[in-house]
Amino acid sequence: MCRKLLALCLVLAACEGSPSGPSADATDVPWGDGSIEVGPSDVAPDAAGEESPDVSIEVPADAPGEADDVAEDAPAETPGDVAADAPVPPSPGFAAPTGLAASADWVVVANSEFDGATMSYGPGSVTVVRRSDFAPVARIPTSKKNPAAVAIAGGRAFVLCAGETSWDAGTGLVTPASDAALDVFDLASIATATGPAASIAVPRDPSDPLVGYPTSLALSPDGKRAWAGSGTSAAIFEFDLEAGTVVHGADDAIMLGSPEVQDGITVKAAGPGRIIAGSFNRDVVFLIDLATPDKKEWVSVGRSEADMEGVIDLAFRAGGSPDLYVLFAISSAIGTVDTTTKLTDNDFATVGLYPNRIALAGDRLLVVNSGDNNLGAIDLASGAGAKAATFPEKTNPWDVAVDGDVAFVTGNGSNSLFRVDLAKNEVAGEAK
Repeated sequence: MCRKLLALCLVLAACEGSPSGPSADATDVPWGDGSIEVGPSDVAPDAAGEESPDVSIEVPADAPGEADDVAEDAPAETPGDVAADAPVPPSPGFAAPTGLAASADWVVVANSEFDGATMSYGPGSVTVVRRSDFAPVARIPTSKKNPAAVAIAGGRAFVLCAGETSWDAGTGLVTPASDAALDVFDLASIATATGPAASIAVPRDPSDPLVGYPTSLALSPDGKRAWAGSGTSAAIFEFDLEAGTVVHGADDAIMLGSPEVQDGITVKAAGPGRIIAGSFNRDVVFLIDLATPDKKEWVSVGRSEADMEGVIDLAFRAGGSPDLYVLFAISSAIGTVDTTTKLTDNDFATVGLYPNRIALAGDRLLVVNSGDNNLGAIDLASGAGAKAATFPEKTNPWDVAVDGDVAFVTGNGSNSLFRVDLAKNEVAGEAK
């Protein structure tokens, strides 16, 4: 599997050989007594010198390349004289796909274009797949490198481009090495687009070198706001999608800890006026009231108070009890939180090797087990697990999008997109 699950949540950062930096002790952050003011040093004390878990990785020898994606020697066509049996153009293809989202007509897939052989990223792109025949119809360049997450709302697809990172062997810190962006694509014209319809730049701030590299994305229920969690710090960025502007960027991010301490943040919308954030390095979940974003409630999660388990994804079920599911990348487990009563269950379910994403699907919770090459399904009532789909060896499934009885899963190692029939618990198609 082409990544390390170490001391921070960095989408594809481990493919760059990036160990974690200093982390804070998760036992220092219990539930607060009501809302509290969080300052830069209140949540993330610097625990420099702590050793990260030694987790080995496997870098695929067949890293994605670009050579097969373009027909360099395609014959020229004479206008008005195209043979009926002319060869079908090659598929736009995929290149180390990661995040995705589905609309009624399209599946929009982010291509990180990471090359494990050179440990570098290509320019970045999205592949557009037509749902009616499950055919890739376009591959569109993004404005920045490493598109990592996709969300769809109001006839538009929003693609979060994280940028690149670099690792300092002396300090052990992973820092953003390039600027990021939130690209916007109009679904009505996405099949013929040659680039984003708009792009919201997310420049780095030299005064806070860890703050940047946004890797997780959440939209408000009305589609007017977006939030992105940093993969290298305890920062959240906010966007006004109507105005096309950054509300909180690297220079004034919503901070969940010190900007000088390494962390990785995943974000989810939790109804109007609230977002939930998970800290990878500290095994902490934050509840953030957007009316007063400087005041936050938090809960410590995970089975172990001594070992970091790595919050890598969240799923929120409005009206449920519990209503929050927490995926731990290192301990391969799922915990739950009732955000009203503040009760937790850190033994809800055990999952497969290198779990990467979770998503609600009716009365089940789907789990992308990247190391086991399968899509797991957890019963919400009992926590019992089963398989919803099994993928070929070296698929490295990465992310999942659910629409009714259908799930779409990106194959980061197979350079493909899978369609899963959730009613039959089987793979129903693969797009290349």
